[in-house]
Amino acid sequence: MKQNLQRLEPQSAVKKAKCEIGIALTVRPASAPRHLSAGMPRTPNAAATWYYKNVTGTICYGNHLYWGGRNGTLYCTEAYETVAGEFAYNGYNAWEQWLSCSHGSSYPFNVSQSWCGVWNNGAYAPYGYLDLGANGAVTVTGYGSSGFWVRIDCYKGGGVHLRGGGFNVP
Repeated sequence: MKQNLQRLEPQSAVKKAKCEIGIALTVRPASAPRHLSAGMPRTPNAAATWYYKNVTGTICYGNHLYWGGRNGTLYCTEAYETVAGEFAYNGYNAWEQWLSCSHGSSYPFNVSQSWCGVWNNGAYAPYGYLDLGANGAVTVTGYGSSGFWVRIDCYKGGGVHLRGGGFNVP
């Protein structure tokens, strides 16, 4: 199957030390309303209708970042970290249903993941969203390391926002 890949333009990727950083988010449309999943807290808002979204966020490092990979996502040739999950929302709360973090790299890049998890499950005030995320570092053999973080903000009304970036590791 041939993929139609497009080279990212400089305004879509940050060039630093001859290494581009790109970040992309994929959101599957909300599914039909379902009953409250087992294991979710029984709160006063639990009776509201629950909707579900699957989300995937990817951060890439390297010299060759392309847009148009599988399902219209960022295609990474050297190093990447992907956070994927599902969350339930009802306008009052948002709850993580499952979370998966994966990474990959090719020489001379090496990815290490230091954290994969959920923050503010329930989307409580004052923030109003939960985070699915990962932290880690990318090492380039002979050049050093750069830390990274990626977060998918999942709002209690169903909205989604992607944040992430990198920084130098001494």
